[in-house]
Amino acid sequence: MTIDSKLIAKMITDGELIFVLQIALLCLTTFVVLFIARLLIKKRLKKLDNTDDNTINRDESILNGDEHYWQKSILSVANLPLSLAIVTVGLTSTAALVARHYSLSALVSIESVRAICIIILTTWFLSRITGKIEPYLATQRKYKIDKASADTIVKLITVTIFLSGFLALLDAIGFSIQTILAFGGLSSVILGLAAKDFIAGLYGTFIIYFDKPFVVGDTIRINIDKVNTTEGVVEKITWRLTQLRALDKKAVFIPNSQFSSILVENATRSSYHKLMLHLDIAYGNQSNHIKDIISKVVQSLHKLDSCISGNDTMVELYALSEARIGVKISLFLYYSPDKPKRLREMKSTVTVAVCSTMNDLGLRFTGKIEG
Repeated sequence: MTIDSKLIAKMITDGELIFVLQIALLCLTTFVVLFIARLLIKKRLKKLDNTDDNTINRDESILNGDEHYWQKSILSVANLPLSLAIVTVGLTSTAALVARHYSLSALVSIESVRAICIIILTTWFLSRITGKIEPYLATQRKYKIDKASADTIVKLITVTIFLSGFLALLDAIGFSIQTILAFGGLSSVILGLAAKDFIAGLYGTFIIYFDKPFVVGDTIRINIDKVNTTEGVVEKITWRLTQLRALDKKAVFIPNSQFSSILVENATRSSYHKLMLHLDIAYGNQSNHIKDIISKVVQSLHKLDSCISGNDTMVELYALSEARIGVKISLFLYYSPDKPKRLREMKSTVTVAVCSTMNDLGLRFTGKIEG
């Protein structure tokens, strides 16, 4: 097979050969740059992993202050977006070269397409690296940030990244950002009037995240009104709802908007628990010994290991008749939040102690425990 010299001369004269060589050189450059970038990232990751051979797992390395955590995170996350960005630049440059050579008028500006692709890839990269912040903050003791707060920080950063990327994308397409922001300000007023419940929920969420009346894992008691009370362990806090696991193992979902107007008791942050003991005692012919009867009941309670003895115990007479007396005893018990079953056991112990004392005194009584 022979090559026609006249055809080659014509290609050189028309500039076609130079054009083909430019296309080939551009494609080769794109491939070489892509290969070198991926090779360097792979070698660097391998070198960093070799420095952590003595670490059992990644979480432990973070907890112990892994100095290479962010390097490994950025490199592993940037691998695919960077590869796509190199290919995008190569393809758009090739398309621009072809359009310029043949004097083509593209329907869409190649520079705009390149800018749009780069903005999308950058936003994708930043959103992926943001996901590495939560496990880092949640495991770093020096920052003292709980999991819920770390999740909030990540969500705020993610929203900011996507919003910035969206505005940059609209600007690359050709829309005026000033017009969009002006329209957005007017729209926010209209939407704010129409979305009061959503704003209330968002306000309640900020109260939970920043004031921290409770965090995930706390045992809380919510007094919705004077009658309805919900108690359980906080399992999850989202932007709209808080999920509790009640003592009967039922899942309870409470809108965050309610936390700005209801009473919340955090048992986890208390080292003691208050009990109200109501006794209706039939003292019979022992009216002269009422004070001794109450004193012996209180002493029997103070002998319990779980009871806090001292001036914290209060006794109040709320009913009195010829044969019966009503007594209300307020006492405090040592409480361990990580052992919720222990509280029910302590209530049973208090009941048994009162029954034993009354039997020793030969008295009949009725009673109930609140708290």
